[in-house]
Amino acid sequence: MLFLISINTLVLLAFLLIEFPYSSTVFACNVVGAAIGVAILYTFGKGTHGVRITWLLASALLIAYCGGALNTQISMGLAGHDVFAVMGIELNYVAYAMVLVMLACAALLAAGIFEPAMISDRNIVNIGWKQERFLWIALAAVVIAYLHNDISYMGTTNEIGTGRITVLGSVANSLNIVMAPLAAIGIVQSEGTRRIRFIIIEAASLLTVFPFGRRALFDVLLVSLFAAARLSGWSSRMSLGRKALMTVVFIVGVSLSNIFFMGIRLAAWSLGDDEQGARRANMGTLLMSARMDSFTDPRGILDNLNDNIRERTFLIGYLSLLARGGNTPSPMWGSDAQHALQMATPDMIYSALGMDKAPARAVGVEEGVANEHFGLPVEDMANSILTGGIIDLGLLGIVAYPLILCALTRGLLHMSARFLNSEGQVVAILYILVMFLSTETEIGGYLVELRDLAILLVGWGLLNSLPGIGRRDQAVSDEQQPIPAGQ
Repeated sequence: MLFLISINTLVLLAFLLIEFPYSSTVFACNVVGAAIGVAILYTFGKGTHGVRITWLLASALLIAYCGGALNTQISMGLAGHDVFAVMGIELNYVAYAMVLVMLACAALLAAGIFEPAMISDRNIVNIGWKQERFLWIALAAVVIAYLHNDISYMGTTNEIGTGRITVLGSVANSLNIVMAPLAAIGIVQSEGTRRIRFIIIEAASLLTVFPFGRRALFDVLLVSLFAAARLSGWSSRMSLGRKALMTVVFIVGVSLSNIFFMGIRLAAWSLGDDEQGARRANMGTLLMSARMDSFTDPRGILDNLNDNIRERTFLIGYLSLLARGGNTPSPMWGSDAQHALQMATPDMIYSALGMDKAPARAVGVEEGVANEHFGLPVEDMANSILTGGIIDLGLLGIVAYPLILCALTRGLLHMSARFLNSEGQVVAILYILVMFLSTETEIGGYLVELRDLAILLVGWGLLNSLPGIGRRDQAVSDEQQPIPAGQ
């Protein structure tokens, strides 16, 4: 019932924005849209509905676009500024872009009615000794990647000269996504010294995620709480007071992490004029620079953080400039997707075919592909699967590309269920949850993440096929049935 009401509400909001493209209408629609997104996520955590990929993406897009624009409108309104004048975007452009968001999310919710749940209402996952061993090995690999500077500030680093990402960096990036959620389940299900070990893994995992950015940390924390509550039976055993306490700890932790990360970001900016230069600095150098520079000015950190959150949460800006209130330039007919596929193709395949990846790498990100065609400056903007859709297929792509992404992800999950044990399926599902919560990702980013997930699952399958390692845990009770990911 919730989803049918949500679909009808989103379509109604789209019509309201078309007929009344005013600032007050945009504000009201943002409130309702963000509330629908939060309500859907709440039902996932509560266990009222099974988690579906399409519904997950729809809720994440609503929260990112509507909630982000709402935050910018409120913060700039309290400061006495006109958000549309400050952002340099016409109101009717923003209203039209919001129409596209509403319709795309309505289509995803409608498609989800026919999609099997990847997490159903009564799934509880058992974390055994094999998972604990995997977590320690994964943590060691991530630490080695940091020490070798294969990952650092904002994720994987590019080799100087070639621009390539190392294999270790790519693997560590994948492992970093799933360690904390798996450890959170282990904390709830274990006792004594084993619980202490999982707590150590959880703390270390969150520390290794932290340099990837505040959104990455937020997404991993949120999925960790979801995993502990929904996949371990934690929520049914915890009192309302303890749940409230955990919520407060979550909010305080995220707030402090935001402040600390902004200090790291300011230090990174001081070490290089461009982001790529900053990413080549190792974390030790960044921490020393931050301690000597940005951390000595807490007020400067807070001011920069407030400005960054106020402006960066306005994700609708790039989509508005691409859509232009309905006067969208001709689509690029797959150029963005083609470039994304080139970037997601491993270097070893290029080498085996005698081809050079350098031209594709020189173009860079989505803005380098599309902005000149759309008459926009080539600079960092807020990408998403919706911006990729409108770039390649115009208005059709707004609906088609999110559905295609969900279909590809569902296909990978279904195929993995054919050769993975239940624990491997859990890893895949946790990875997908984090991936889809991170909506500010271009097409190439999604393809790279799906590629890395496939590699991670193949590695898991090979590991469990070794003699003495592939035995399934026998501690799963009748109430602790593994997730039927491929069903």
